Amino acid sequence: MDLARAPYEFAGAAADEIRALNYRTLDGGYPSPGDVYDTAHALRTLAQRLPQALEQLGIGLAALADGDQVRITSGAPGTDTVPERRRQIAEALDAGLRATDVLEQALAVVTRLTSDLV
Repeated sequence: MDLARAPYEFAGAAADEIRALNYRTLDGGYPSPGDVYDTAHALRTLAQRLPQALEQLGIGLAALADGDQVRITSGAPGTDTVPERRRQIAEALDAGLRATDVLEQALAVVTRLTSDLV
């Protein structure tokens, strides 16, 4: 694991990989139940790790705001504040946790897939 990159580089690489997955599987792209399981398992792991990344994003924004290093630029609506953005990140965190729970339930079914081709 190369930790020398900036945080946005890690997030960008993850987004690029998901985009590639989306393109690769446009027409199905899963030759066997095992491929579905392996992909579902990896996506579950991604979903489990995303809440921590979102939480740390909120912490990073808070640290910048507390140090008076950031502000919302002029021309933004009056309700557009750093605390409001932090609240939205917290909402995304909650949604991510719910998604992880649902994906866990789906994975329980995916583990029972079989193929008539075996």
